[in-house]
Amino acid sequence: NIRYNLPNLAIFLWRLNDYRIAVSKPASGGVHARDASIDLSDFPGAAAYIARFDVHPLGEPVRLFNMYRFDPDRRPPVVTQVDETPGPIAKARLTGDSPAGNPGAYVAVETYDHTDSGLGTLDISDAGLQLHLPESDFPGEIWPKPEDPQVWSIRGANLCAWETGLHPPLNSHEIVIDPVIGRMVIGVDTEDKGDALVDHLLLTYTYGAVGPVGAHPISRSSSPQEWNGAPVEKREVNFHQNPYGLRDALNNIEDSTSPIVIEIHDSMTHELDIAGLGGTTDEDGGVNLQLNRSLIIRAADSQRPVIKLAQPLRFRPANVKGADEDEQTEFDAVMSNLTVRFEGLYLTRGDAFPAGEPLIARAALHGLEIIGCTLDPGGSRKLDGTRAPIHSSMRLKEPYGFADADEEDAFNQTPEIIVQRGIIGSLFIDTGYKLFLTDSVVDAGSGVNDDPATASFAISGADLDPSDSWGPPTQVNGITVFGRMRVESISGRGGIWVHSLEVLNNQKGCIRFSCFSGQNDRLSQNFGCVKGTEAQLRFVSEIFGWPAYGQLAHTTDFRIRERGPKDDAMGAFGFLLQAHKWRNIQIRFREFMPVGIRPLLIPVT
Repeated sequence: NIRYNLPNLAIFLWRLNDYRIAVSKPASGGVHARDASIDLSDFPGAAAYIARFDVHPLGEPVRLFNMYRFDPDRRPPVVTQVDETPGPIAKARLTGDSPAGNPGAYVAVETYDHTDSGLGTLDISDAGLQLHLPESDFPGEIWPKPEDPQVWSIRGANLCAWETGLHPPLNSHEIVIDPVIGRMVIGVDTEDKGDALVDHLLLTYTYGAVGPVGAHPISRSSSPQEWNGAPVEKREVNFHQNPYGLRDALNNIEDSTSPIVIEIHDSMTHELDIAGLGGTTDEDGGVNLQLNRSLIIRAADSQRPVIKLAQPLRFRPANVKGADEDEQTEFDAVMSNLTVRFEGLYLTRGDAFPAGEPLIARAALHGLEIIGCTLDPGGSRKLDGTRAPIHSSMRLKEPYGFADADEEDAFNQTPEIIVQRGIIGSLFIDTGYKLFLTDSVVDAGSGVNDDPATASFAISGADLDPSDSWGPPTQVNGITVFGRMRVESISGRGGIWVHSLEVLNNQKGCIRFSCFSGQNDRLSQNFGCVKGTEAQLRFVSEIFGWPAYGQLAHTTDFRIRERGPKDDAMGAFGFLLQAHKWRNIQIRFREFMPVGIRPLLIPVT
C-alpha cells in the first residue's frame, strides 16, 4: 500500500462577499421568432419563440454567483463543497446532460400569482439564480421537480450574441444561461408565453462584491422614529403594490411640518420624474424639490431599489426669506436642520436624462447625506470590451441658485455633503460647501495605468474648467479616488489617490497613512504616507460593476495593504480589516495544523 506524504495543504480563501437581490425584474431584450435557417428535420424540438433577458435590471453585464450554504448539523461536518460556495457560477455546472453539470445546485424555477400584489405565493429557494414565472401562463412548471419527467431543461452557454451562437439551437422549454455576463434566453412555443415572460418574469439572483460599499441588499436597522428630536412622518413604498409609489410619496412634500421618511420595500426599478410633482419650482436650470423639513429616502432591510431619474435632482428650502425678524428666525431654525439623506439606493440615469448633467445638480440645504448608495458613475465594461461613458454625480455651485437676490442673501448655510460607504462618480463642488468622504469610491474612470496628463477629474470645483477651480474643504477617512482631485483644503487618513491630489491651502490640515500618486501632487502636511513612484499600487479591477471593483490586489505594495489606519489597508475597503484577518488566519492554521503539514493560503477573487 502506498502512503502519500502531503507536506503542503492548499487552502483557498475567498475574498468577495455574495449579495442576493430578492426579487427584481430583468431587462427584457424582447421576444423573437426562431431563426428561419434552423432545419426542423435536424432539430425538431427547436423553440418557436425566444425570450431574451439581461439579469441586471439596467441591462448591464453582471457576474452571477451562487449562494453560500452550510449545514451545521451535518455529521461528519463539511465546511464547504464546490456547489455550495459563494463564488462565480461556472457555465459547465449549468448544463444538465453534461458530466460536469449540476444545475440544480445553482438554478431553480418556480411559479407565482402575478395578480397578488403582496407576492404571497412567491417562494425563494437557496439557489443562486431563481426564475419566478407567472402561474397563469406556466401552471405547475417548476424545476427541478421531485420526479421525472422534468418540464424545463437548463444549459450554460455563451450568450454574447444571444441565441444565434447556440448549437444545438435553443429548444422549447429550455433555459440557457450565461453566468459570466448575466444573460438568459428562454425557449417557448407561443409568442403569448414569451410576452407573459416579458411582462411578469421576476428573478432572484446573487452577485459578488468586495464589501458593503455602494448600494447592496444588506441588513439595515429600522427607520428612525425621530429626526433631530422631531417625530417623523413615515411613508412606505412598494413597487408591487404601486409602481408610482415613490413619485406619490414625494408629491407636495413642501407642505409637511414633520421630517419625512420614505422607505422602499422592494428591489425593483423605480422611474422618477419630479417634473410632474406638486409643490416643485423651476429654478437654477431645472425642477427643484422644495423642502419644509428634512427628507430621508431609504431602502428597507435587505433591499436594493434602483431609481432611474428623468432629470437631475435639485433641492432647496420652501421658505428662505422671512417677512420680519421673528419669521426669519423661524426660517433660519428650519434651514439649520434641513437635510436630505439617501440610504441604500442605486441612483442612475433614465433613458431621457439630459446628456452631460449630474445626478444631483443643487443642494441648497444644511446637509446632503449619501449613505451606502451607488450614484452610478458609468464606466462599466461593455460586451465588446469598451467602457461605457463616465458620468458625474454632483455639480454644486456657489452662489446657491436662488433666483431672488433676497433669498440668496438670507440663505445662511454652508451645505455639508456627506458620503459614507458610497460608490459615486465625479464631484464638482465649489468652495462654499464642506465635503466629508468615508469608506467610499470616487470614480472618474482614470485608473493606475492611465496617463496622468489626461486623467479625468474626480473632485474639483463646479466651473466648466475643473483644472482652473478648486473643490470644497474636505475631510476623508478611507477613500479610493480614480482620477485627479483639487480641493481648497484637506485632512484625514486612509486615502488612495490614483492620480494627482492638489491642495490650495497646503498649510492647513494633515493627511495620514495614505497613498499618493507621486506625480504633480500639491500636498498638505502628511505622515506615514507612501507614493506610487515608490510603492506599487494594483487593483484586481478598476471597472465599475465587476465583482472585485476597487479591491487591492495581493501583489500591491505591503505598505498600502498593511500600513494604513490601524495597521490595515488604505482605501475604501480598509474598514474590512483584511490585513488583520489574513495575519490571524495564518496564525490559527499554523497553531492547529498537524505536525508535518504546512498550510498554503491562497487568496482568490
